[in-house]
Amino acid sequence: MPARRVRGSSSWRPLLAWQDRRRALTAVDAIVGDLRRLLLPPQSSASVWDLASSALCLTYLARATGETGDGLAAQTLLDAAIDLAGGGKRLPMSLHRGAAGLAWILHHAARVLGVEGAADATQALDEELLGYLQGPGNIAEPYDLLDGLLGLGVYGFESGSRPLVERAVQRLAARNVAAAEGLAWHTPPQSGDRNWFPEGHFNLGLAHGVAGVIAFLAGAMEEGIERDTARPLLLDAAHWLRRQRLPDGGPRAFPWAVAPGRPPVAQGLDPGWAYADAGIAAALAHAARALGDADLLEEALAVAAREAARMDKLPARHPGIGFGPAGYAQIFARLYQQTGRPVFRRAARREILRLLEMRAPGMGVGGFSPVDPAGQPRGADSSFLGGASGIGLVLLGAATGVDPLWDRLLLLSPLSLEPLS
Repeated sequence: MPARRVRGSSSWRPLLAWQDRRRALTAVDAIVGDLRRLLLPPQSSASVWDLASSALCLTYLARATGETGDGLAAQTLLDAAIDLAGGGKRLPMSLHRGAAGLAWILHHAARVLGVEGAADATQALDEELLGYLQGPGNIAEPYDLLDGLLGLGVYGFESGSRPLVERAVQRLAARNVAAAEGLAWHTPPQSGDRNWFPEGHFNLGLAHGVAGVIAFLAGAMEEGIERDTARPLLLDAAHWLRRQRLPDGGPRAFPWAVAPGRPPVAQGLDPGWAYADAGIAAALAHAARALGDADLLEEALAVAAREAARMDKLPARHPGIGFGPAGYAQIFARLYQQTGRPVFRRAARREILRLLEMRAPGMGVGGFSPVDPAGQPRGADSSFLGGASGIGLVLLGAATGVDPLWDRLLLLSPLSLEPLS
């Protein structure tokens, strides 16, 4: 993309300049070139999620370059994803790889590109989701961001559906359980790893855990949604999460899971957005702003700064958002934009450069490949959390002045019912 004109904005501050910016944009160009080659014209072998993820990446490319061809390509991919979803096996309702996730991208792309019709396209789904959330709850249903109730509420924000968000808050209120010194949300054994957690566990991360609920409830409070319910839930959940803090001196500030009869679990997963201390800190920072708690905000930022200072000690096998440098880069980039603190800018820039060092031109998509448990490249992956579409979005945000508000999908930007500014 070096030859393209890239536009700026007055609010988002790019992290990269000069040679580093050119490297990032060259990588974006390679990613987009491979996405076009692999998916355009739309291939019957492509998955709904790969098409939708790639459409989101091209949507932000269109916003950055102002070129209509990029926007048209994004729309073509999104239309193909919708057609494939309608003609194939029924998608789960979930935000990740499900109907709510596809609809989230449809609404978000429409907001970014300034086009209409998303509300009409998702009316039937919105009614189905609202009906589901108005029905009786199930103690075994997932509550989390990627697979459960929380993700449906996040979709409600993006679609501008206040009733969906209200019902998600109410269902989350019905699902909480009393825990030591607060309340939390329990992951039953059938929704987790039975070998590790035969009695279930409490997950702390953004992707599958209590940190995600905290960020969501903070958004509900700030929008004035179910405040009488959301506020006490948020206070007690934040208190519980803070009480899980590990002793100083260890590799992590928080475990990623706690379970009956075993020590807090702080090992066993590659770091990244899904379970990062910095992601937990970002959720607590959302809570602090919603509650007007300056002490909690400083505590949260100190946790994030602690992790920022020790990134060189963390492995980097997966490049993508979910479990690699791309996810850390976006967390720290957003924290820098929100606070202006240089420690977060340095950390975000360092993770971007580490991500670019992982690029192997000619491999995977745009030179980026996820790896299997043995550390071997798995080939082409166009997806959002694990693959090249998400990496392209992170690099675009680092190199341009276009605010990457797609990270609402990660609970890093505040949630809002209002159109994008």
